Formats: sequence, structure tokens, C-alpha cells
Amino acid sequence: MMNFRFIYLLIGFILSIGIRAQDESIEVHLGGNIRTHEGAQIGIFGDLSNDGAFDVENGGEVGFYNPNREQQVLGENRPVIYEMKIDVPQDLNLQVGVDAIESVEFINGRVLTPRNRTDISLDIFNDNAYIGSSDTNHVDGFTSRDGNDDYVFPVGDEFRLRPIEIQTNGNVEFYQAAYFYEDAANFNAYERIFDRTVKDNFIGSISSYEFWFLEGNQKVSATLTWDNFSNISNLIGGNNLRNLRVVGWHKIDQKWLDLGNVSFEGDTDEGKITSDEFNPSFYEIVTFGSILNSGNEVLVYNGISAGDDGTNDYLIIGNVRNFPNNKLTIFNRWGVVVYEAEGYDADDSRFVPNPKHRFDGTSTGRVTIQKDNNLPVGTYFYLFEFAENNSSPRKSISGYLYLNR
Repeated sequence: MMNFRFIYLLIGFILSIGIRAQDESIEVHLGGNIRTHEGAQIGIFGDLSNDGAFDVENGGEVGFYNPNREQQVLGENRPVIYEMKIDVPQDLNLQVGVDAIESVEFINGRVLTPRNRTDISLDIFNDNAYIGSSDTNHVDGFTSRDGNDDYVFPVGDEFRLRPIEIQTNGNVEFYQAAYFYEDAANFNAYERIFDRTVKDNFIGSISSYEFWFLEGNQKVSATLTWDNFSNISNLIGGNNLRNLRVVGWHKIDQKWLDLGNVSFEGDTDEGKITSDEFNPSFYEIVTFGSILNSGNEVLVYNGISAGDDGTNDYLIIGNVRNFPNNKLTIFNRWGVVVYEAEGYDADDSRFVPNPKHRFDGTSTGRVTIQKDNNLPVGTYFYLFEFAENNSSPRKSISGYLYLNR
């Protein structure tokens, strides 16, 4: 057994000092210190137990190597590593979190973390500073990063890499993610049950195969990936990927909400979808969903950011042009009509531009609100009545929308 009370690894002009713990554990006891400097190398072939300080001064490499058995990182304190290498075909099991400052290289094996503890994770601080992720080399559990660049989390479950990507729009934040190949509606490794029947009115189906954990306090867009185990064709009832949505379980509303479909690529066997912008801290988990009745009904996108950057600047009702016999009425919170339109035609602007009627936060009401007044930021309510043709009776749906500027 190798016990280190106080060890410095230094580099001179021509001398690099390294440590190899062949088939033995390294234990850093309370008050002990291992610190790496530029050019130093530590090769760990047994377990690492850190109750002291395992940290970094200005560089150095720590590699985990064992071809024969699983390795563990244990102890009361998180090791801090500058450059981290993982060559453990039987996997590196974290029982305490690890900070990787500069880079992580997946050579062989997964990094395992407990799936019911977000505090134990592999935290990667430099942007996109990992290489070698694959179906057999990834984080099976929780991993995080700290920065403001777009980032792809190297997460998976068992021997499937299922990354989730975030577009941060320059927001600096600590973001964390994990992937679960489980039904969110059943008791699972996340130790929660998310009922698929409790959802937005316009969500049809919700995936029973998988979900992602995503945490962070600043708005992002999230890109989810799927493969042939995701059963996307069954979810959307065919191959029209425009009917696919990112959905999230809202912490306060306690139901599934639609997070949008800004873009998608691929086919039903393999591809990816990007959500609208949302704040991950408001949601427990995210996964795939579909539009009600696979797109045969309308879908009201209940967020408007009028006049800010040219996106989401008017109320979009997906598939509305399939129902030209319609009427849209919008009320303020006191029940005053602030907007009315017969034949509303503002469909998804990515596919059907230049609508005749669109609600952009300007009032057309006739009671207490003057025409052409810009409405204040806040919550409004809509009533949408629609029918397939002029001879069919109109259905009606209602809900809320939020106007921002």
C-alpha cells in the first residue's frame, strides 16, 4: 500500500517526475497533499482514495489504467486533475466527483457515476475539452461543464452514446447532464415518476423509452439525439419529423410542456432535434414528444418575443392553414378583448411565411384598449375556434400565452 502524506510533482528544464501505482491504491489521507505541476505524470493502476487534497498547480497529467478490473475514485474530497486519461476497459467508477480542468481523453471504458446523485459527476471545465467518446467510451451518469460556449455532453447508458447538446447564446453557467434509457413514467434510476398523461393540451405522445436530465440557470436551446432504439416512427405515427417535439417536465406546473422544434435533421432511425430556448432550471427532465394526432390538429406556440430579434415575434399556430375556417380571440387578464381575427393564418414561419393575420403584441380591441397600442408585457389568454371546412362545426381550444419584448 502506498500512503502519501505530502507529495509535490515538479518539472525542471530537463527532468519530469512521475508516479506509478502498479496494482495498488493511492490513498491521500486527511492533511495529505498530492499536487501536479506542468509536465508531471501520474499513472494510477489501482483505486484512488482522496480524503486530503489531490489538486493541480499549473498542469500535469493523471491517467487511470487497468486492463483487468474496474477502478474506483473514493474518499471525502473531489480530486482536481489538469489532464485526465481513462484507459479502464472495465470502467472507472466514481464514488466522489472529479474535476477535470483542461481535458479528458477517453481511451477505453466508461466513467460511471451514481444515477441518483447529481453531486457525484465528472466535471469538465474547458470548452469541448474531451476526445474519444463513443458507444463504449462515455459518461454513464452525470457530467457537467462550466462555460459559455455551445457544448455536447458525452453521455450515454450502458453501451450507447446518447449526447445532448446545448446552445448557450453566450450565457456563462454551470450546466449538468445525464442520459437515461428508461421510461420516465415508471419508477426509474432517477427515482421519480413523470406521468405521460399529464401534459399540454397539444402534446400527443411522449417517449416511453428514454429521457435526459439537464440542469443550468440560464436559457439554452437543447439538441436531443435519437437512434433506432428510440422508436421515433411509433411516437409520431409515421415519418413526418415536423410532428416531433422536445418536451420537458415542468417543476412547478408538474406536467409535460412543449419546448418546440426549431430544427431537425436525419430520419426516424437516426437524427437530432433542437428545441426553442428555455431555462433548464424550470424542468426536471426532457425527452421526445409529438403533436396531438400526429399533426392533424393545430398547435398554439404560446410565447411571443415581440420586436426583440426577429424571432418568435408573433403568435404562431402550427397547421392553422389546414383549418381556414377559424377565429382567434385574445383577452387580457381582466377579460377584455385585445385582438380578434377571422381566418388567422400565421403558421410556422420557417415553412409558411408572410401571413395575412398575425398577432404581434399590438391590440385591435374595441373596448378599453385603443387600436395600434402596443400591449404590455404579461400573460394573456386565447380562444381559438376552428373547423376543417365551412360545413363542419367549429371546435374550440383555449389557453394562455406570454408576451415579452
